[in-house]
Amino acid sequence: MREFVSFMKEHGFQEAYLWTTADQQAAIALYRQFGFQLTEEVASEEFGKPVMEQRYELKLS
Repeated sequence: MREFVSFMKEHGFQEAYLWTTADQQAAIALYRQFGFQLTEEVASEEFGKPVMEQRYELKLS
């Protein structure tokens, strides 16, 4: 994750986002550790079962 964030900053990106599902607690903890904030939740059945998809965003500027 450090390399991802560093790469984005070095190349002038203003923001980054990642999607996960609410049941992926390890991913959520990692995203939050690096400053990502939950910005959107969408109910979905894309994975063959009901899940809550979540979008996490990080402002890089």
